[in-house]
Amino acid sequence: MNKYMLTVDGKLADASDKAMAVIVWCGGDFDKNKDYMPKLQKSVSYAKSALTVFNGDANGPNGWGVNSAAHLTAVVVVGGKVIKSFAYESVNDTDAKDVLESLKEATKKK
Repeated sequence: MNKYMLTVDGKLADASDKAMAVIVWCGGDFDKNKDYMPKLQKSVSYAKSALTVFNGDANGPNGWGVNSAAHLTAVVVVGGKVIKSFAYESVNDTDAKDVLESLKEATKKK
């Protein structure tokens, strides 16, 4: 999962110079997860990605299309609108191209 995120983080500027990733942890113990995020950020050192926690169930915010059974759901949002969701049962760095291409195409249309 980290290889995937490092690839997305490293190539966001190729999709859009204004792009950034927000990594949202959904489900589990909110307070424990919230305390863990700064430690994780320090460990992974993402440049264009922010880590945060959703204070709700594992299905995430309404309209995001989070698949709580997946290991990771990537949600492409442009201008506050959900464009597409990608649910991964297994994920690696090669999967990042789908999200980056979706973001690049959506930002061209704006």
